[in-house]
Amino acid sequence: MTSPRYEDLEAADRAWSRGSPREAVERLDRIIRHSDDTDRRLRAVELLGEFGAAMRTGRRDIPSMADPGAEGTALTAVGVPVLIQALGDPDERIRLRACTALRMIGTLAAAAIPPLRALERASDPLLQTFAQRALRKIQPA
Repeated sequence: MTSPRYEDLEAADRAWSRGSPREAVERLDRIIRHSDDTDRRLRAVELLGEFGAAMRTGRRDIPSMADPGAEGTALTAVGVPVLIQALGDPDERIRLRACTALRMIGTLAAAAIPPLRALERASDPLLQTFAQRALRKIQPA
């Protein structure tokens, strides 16, 4: 049985798996923006990255999706903006995971290039490294 603490995360994962990416990403958006539970927020950021990686690599856990472009639309319209906002989160773990999630989404996260470039100049060397790794995947040479 699932802990009530994680039911909304599992609901987002189920929504993605059944071909409702917009619903999945919007659920994660609400968790990231409004939850006081850092562990839930961290997992929501991770799930956005996992969804992006699955879509980018062509892995299809979805039996049939009416709109094959819906995944990318949901990620670019909702997922990437919330991850960009997470780059400025006071919790370093959220910022680092947001960089990783954007890296996993890849070129669809192009809107994150300016804030990631700014993080390349951050005082934290680890954050600089994570931002640089994300940029290499989003804007390949």
